[in-house]
Amino acid sequence: MKNRLSKTTKLGCALAPINITVGALLIYVVLAIFLGSFGDAFSFIAFSVICTLGVSLILWIPACYVVGYLPVLLFRLLMTASSKSDTGTRPAASKKKTLQALSDRLKADSATGGLEPTHDQQALLDYVDKASLKGLSREQITSNLRQNGWNMDSINWAFNFVKSGGGA
Repeated sequence: MKNRLSKTTKLGCALAPINITVGALLIYVVLAIFLGSFGDAFSFIAFSVICTLGVSLILWIPACYVVGYLPVLLFRLLMTASSKSDTGTRPAASKKKTLQALSDRLKADSATGGLEPTHDQQALLDYVDKASLKGLSREQITSNLRQNGWNMDSINWAFNFVKSGGGA
């Protein structure tokens, strides 16, 4: 997660000049439309910066970044989508296939312990195993787990896993 955040931050910093430039152009054009001419739009921006001794740049620069962010993002998404369609890959379909394969593998390996359970799954397995050893009935264990937010599929999976000898 930290690595992905770092990459996103680096990309954001690298694209900031582009976002600001695109945003400044868009704001300039919109001001020209509302004020009547490009000269009036330039005068408005120049006077706002000069008369405030540059303090208005505290508003202009972030405004340009925010206004420019969306077009740059849309352009990047279009380029990414077109490059993926050019190579013939379908990201949604391949992702669905990958998730289906992982789901099938989990189902196939759950009884044999082919995959390591997640932290939550291990906690569930430990609880089912220890509660069974204490003599609690399946119904009591299920009721306790349901009260704590576990769904029936997870509970049944845990019972089957412990019963098969794959549990803690």
